Amino acid sequence: MPRMNQKTTLQLIVSVLLSLPGFTTAGETVPVDYLGDNQLVLEIRYCECEAIKPGGNPSELSPDFLNNSKVLKVAVSAGEHGFVASEEVSIGYRFNLATNSSEEFEFSYAGMYTTASGNSSGHGRFVFKKGQWANLFGTIHESETESLHTNVAVRLVELGDS
Repeated sequence: MPRMNQKTTLQLIVSVLLSLPGFTTAGETVPVDYLGDNQLVLEIRYCECEAIKPGGNPSELSPDFLNNSKVLKVAVSAGEHGFVASEEVSIGYRFNLATNSSEEFEFSYAGMYTTASGNSSGHGRFVFKKGQWANLFGTIHESETESLHTNVAVRLVELGDS
């Protein structure tokens, strides 16, 4: 009877294991697989465009801003602080559940947005509801021919809402 070498033996074992019901290889993971229980998503949008129409409500962002802005998302948990950055925007943040509420959060931040036309930055603290947009900071540069806007806005959402 011929002897089987190690390679043939290994191939035979793998073939048998893969044919057994209930034996599967690990599936591919996706980024949201790492989102923990009770975590929310902090959605940060930034754009060299106008976020709020003149006289508009600060929590109602313009459709142009929402369509044209870049998006940065980070998983967060109440009581947590952190830092998130891209090539253009960086924000340090802290948020907690507001007293006696499961939908309102106290949010503190400091951030900077760098564009070819300059920098804008801001810091502050406010209370907002889950899902509500907040325009954090921005600039407007007026010239005789145009107005150049930069804006950064955030909201806190459940994963399926982002």
